[in-house]
Amino acid sequence: TIKIPDFKDSLKIMQITDAHISIEDEKESDLMKYGERMHKAYMNPRKHYFLDINKTTFEYLDDLLLKAKNEDIELLLLTGDIVNFPSVVSVKYVYDRLMKTGIPWLYISGNHDWHYEGMNGSLDSLRKTWIDKSLLPLYNGFNPLFYSTIINGINFVGIDNSTGQVNDKQVAFLIDQLKRK
Repeated sequence: TIKIPDFKDSLKIMQITDAHISIEDEKESDLMKYGERMHKAYMNPRKHYFLDINKTTFEYLDDLLLKAKNEDIELLLLTGDIVNFPSVVSVKYVYDRLMKTGIPWLYISGNHDWHYEGMNGSLDSLRKTWIDKSLLPLYNGFNPLFYSTIINGINFVGIDNSTGQVNDKQVAFLIDQLKRK
């Protein structure tokens, strides 16, 4: 529970990060040379950090989304590395699962969401390329690099620092958001 001074309402939030959903697609087979290492790292069941169970990343994500529905979560915060690399089929899988919950979500990417290891290009250009080619549906119309939205009187601010840096426009935006009352 997070208490906000003078805030009388409530909002049930679940944060999901590092799901690393990874699906190979024949239509994108030429890209797997860049995604193969990460795909192999997450394709087998993994031991839960706390419970004595082994599940796939797909099962863990489905479990979290079911828990969110059962606990009447009102907002999902997806805070990076939701997919292992930006294959269209992986993003569609996540998007379809999120839509089925009926729960609104906010998304900001992590480096794995848009990164194919070893692909030529600057971090900024690769991020822009893969946001445009596959990740856009997860943003629900928000600016992928920075946005804010007020939900139940709370200003949620998303700033993408998945390249390890923020740019001048992001800093200016954040300063403006911090001035809001």
